[in-house]
Amino acid sequence: VHSKFDQALFGENPCSAALGGASSTATWERLHREAHVPFATGTHWHSRFGHLVNYGAGYYGYLYAQTFAADMWRSSLASSSVGAVPSSSSRAVQEGGTKIWKEMLVHGGAKDPKEVIRAVLGREPSVDPFFEGMS
Repeated sequence: VHSKFDQALFGENPCSAALGGASSTATWERLHREAHVPFATGTHWHSRFGHLVNYGAGYYGYLYAQTFAADMWRSSLASSSVGAVPSSSSRAVQEGGTKIWKEMLVHGGAKDPKEVIRAVLGREPSVDPFFEGMS
């Protein structure tokens, strides 16, 4: 609901009562109903949700970042079982952490993020670990 609302506010065709469209509250209610999420009539919680109000279409960037984090976790720090830290080798965890530090963190914002992610992973990123972690 949040990411769809974000796009309704800041996407190509923003909702705006002033432009002849629906109000933000009407849009918020519609999206809740479409997603079968309860909506509290007469409220406007969305107007106090700072992530949407302060930086536009960036809200769902957190979710996007989690896809890369899950892939890096799986490839650099986790064992073959999803989300588990290797119990037999703290050295593997140390090596994975060192790789993330050397390939990503030391550069700050000086390198293209795609290059940094590829360097850490040693391949193109995958969304699979993220979705597998949801089940």
